Amino acid sequence: MFDALNDPRNLEQAIRSVKKWGGHAQGTICYTTSPVHTVKKYVELAKEQEAMGIDSLCIKDMAGILTPGAARELIAALRKALPEMPIQVHSHMTSGMAAAMYLAAAEAGAGCLDCAISTMSSFSSQPPTESIVAILESEGFDTGLDLKKLAKINAYFKELKKTRQPASSRKVEPVDAGVLVHAIPGGMISNLRSQLAQQDALDRLGEVLEELPKTRADMGYPPLVTPTSQIVGVQSVLNVLSGARYSMVTDETKHYAAGYYGRTPAPIEPELRKKLCGDLEPITCRPADLLKPGLVAAADAIPAGLLQAEEDILSYALFPEVALGYFKWRKADPAKREPIPADVEQAKAAAEAPAGTPAAKNAAPAAATNVPAGAPVVAPLNGTFYRSDAPGKAPMAADGAAVKAGDAVCVVEAMKLFNPIKAPAAGKITFLVEHGKPVTKGQVLAVIA
Repeated sequence: MFDALNDPRNLEQAIRSVKKWGGHAQGTICYTTSPVHTVKKYVELAKEQEAMGIDSLCIKDMAGILTPGAARELIAALRKALPEMPIQVHSHMTSGMAAAMYLAAAEAGAGCLDCAISTMSSFSSQPPTESIVAILESEGFDTGLDLKKLAKINAYFKELKKTRQPASSRKVEPVDAGVLVHAIPGGMISNLRSQLAQQDALDRLGEVLEELPKTRADMGYPPLVTPTSQIVGVQSVLNVLSGARYSMVTDETKHYAAGYYGRTPAPIEPELRKKLCGDLEPITCRPADLLKPGLVAAADAIPAGLLQAEEDILSYALFPEVALGYFKWRKADPAKREPIPADVEQAKAAAEAPAGTPAAKNAAPAAATNVPAGAPVVAPLNGTFYRSDAPGKAPMAADGAAVKAGDAVCVVEAMKLFNPIKAPAAGKITFLVEHGKPVTKGQVLAVIA
C-alpha cells in the first residue's frame, strides 16, 4: 500500500482493513528528492506506519534515482530505527543505476528486491532477475532462485514479446540519464510522449520536461507516482501548450491544491493555491472522511446485463466512462467487436511505411459547417467530449439553457484527466457534439447566442 503524497492518513484505513482480514500489510515510502524530502523525514514516515501495524516496509523508487550511497544511508537509518521491520526495495532501470543500488541495499540490510525476468527488464522496467541473482550470489547472498528455471520463464515471455511488445517501446533509449536531472519516472515520460502525440505536439517534449520540475515545485514537491505524476504531468503539458502557466487548470489539479488528495509535502504558495482552487473550498481533514461508501452505488449504476464479476464494480468505481465502454465491448458479438488497442497498434506497425519515409502529419480538424451564429465554445485539446462530469449526473448545462460567462458547461477528457470548458460569453447555449464523442483541438463544441 502506498500514498503518492506519503500522507499517513491516507494509509491508515487500508492497513487496518488488511490486518482485520489476516493479510500482510506492507507500508511504503515513495522515494523522491527535494528540499523537504530527507532521511529524517522518511524515518518519521516509517515510524508512523509501524505504529499503524504494518508487517513490512517498501522503499518505492519509481524514478530510478535512488543512488547506492543514498540507499545505504536510508536503509541503515531505517534498520536502526525499526530493527525488526523487513525492508523491500522497488526501483527502475531508467537511469541505469538500479542494479548497483540493489547490491548496496542488500548489503545495508534490505531483504527483498523487486526484479523483472530479463526479456521484460531494464529500460524503465526493473533490473533483470537473472543478473541480480548472479550479483548477489557472488557476494555471498543466497537468493534461493534457480537460474535454469528462470531461463524457462524468460523463454516464454521472449516469445510472447514478439506479438505483444508495443511498437513505440522499440524506439525508447535503454538508459535515460536525464532522469538524474528532472527525476521523472520512465513510465511518466512514456505517458508524456503519448499525450503530446495525441495533441500533435510531440516536438514540444523538451519544453514540457523543462516545465515539469517548476510545476512540481509550485505544487509542493509531490513524489511523481500515480496519481500525482499524472496530475503534475498533464498540468505541465497544459502550461506549455496553452502559452500561459495555469491559464488552464484540470479538475484534478484544483482538487489536489485544495487538499482532496492529502497533505502536500510542502505548502503551496497562498496566491497560487487560491488561483488553482478557484471556487473550491480547501480542506485540511483526511480526504476520505468526506466520501460516502460508494461500492453499492457503483454496482447499482452499472446497466443491467453488463455486470459479470465483482471486479467490474471496482473498474466502474475507478474509471466509470472507460469501464462502461469496455463492458459494452465485452458484451458485443465477438465477430462485430472493434479490435483491442494492442491489435490496432500491431496492425498499424505492420502497415507503417519503410524506415526513412516521412510520416504523414495528422490532418487538421475540418472546418465546422452549419455552425449557428454566436460565441463558439472551442475544444482546447484533442480528447473526448462529455456534457456531464460523471456518469449518471445531469448535464452541466442543458441544451438551450441560459449560461453566464465563466460557467463550466462541459468537459473534455484528455490525457486521462478532465478539463472543464467554460462559457466565453453569456447567453443561450446550443451544443453541436454528442456526449462521449471524440473531438479535436479547435473544434466548436457549442455556440452561445
